[in-house]
Amino acid sequence: MSQASQSRSSLLLVALITVVWGFNWPIMKTVLSEVPPFTFRSLCMAAGAIGLFAIAKANGLSLRVPAGQWPRLLSSALFNITGWNLLIAFGLKYVAASRGVILAYTMPMWTVLLSMIFLHERLSGRRALGLAFGMVAMLILVSVEFAQLKAAPLGALLVVGAALSWSIGTIILKRFPVNLPTTAMTGWNMLLGGIPIWIATPFFEHVAIGNISLWPALGVV
Repeated sequence: MSQASQSRSSLLLVALITVVWGFNWPIMKTVLSEVPPFTFRSLCMAAGAIGLFAIAKANGLSLRVPAGQWPRLLSSALFNITGWNLLIAFGLKYVAASRGVILAYTMPMWTVLLSMIFLHERLSGRRALGLAFGMVAMLILVSVEFAQLKAAPLGALLVVGAALSWSIGTIILKRFPVNLPTTAMTGWNMLLGGIPIWIATPFFEHVAIGNISLWPALGVV
């Protein structure tokens, strides 16, 4: 594949990710209207882990975690998966999806700040300019919703906490990389990050599956 073709493919994938992840937020909000957060995330983690392991296996990728790398995998799963998913799920119970997504995408800001502290990365002029433009755009969007966010501060704090949790997980993976193919590593992250959620679910929630209406059920799928 030529460099131009690779560039076009990368741009197409970024556009596809943007659309899919954008749709994900109103879908989550719809599901959470009837399905409690722990139950919803338990289902997502199980399906995601199984699907990713199946894809990795079908492509002949190794699932074996190298010796001595379990701690870094566990710590990244705790922040990237457990923290992110639970904080987002609970946060969206209190704020609208449109507000939640703005707050959640403070991830780059936290990641840049943490990378300067823990990875000693230099903040170049280009990077600083990009960060500044991003933050100004976010502040403009948030200012329109400020009254609503002020009315639901807990939800806003939970979503910002989710963004910070994701950033911490990213820094851990950058500082202590796991020698696994991306698909396999993501599958392990979802499996390990899902364990605390699966354990906690029956203690906090009980859901009658038959009482879930059509749209929330489709949202889970």
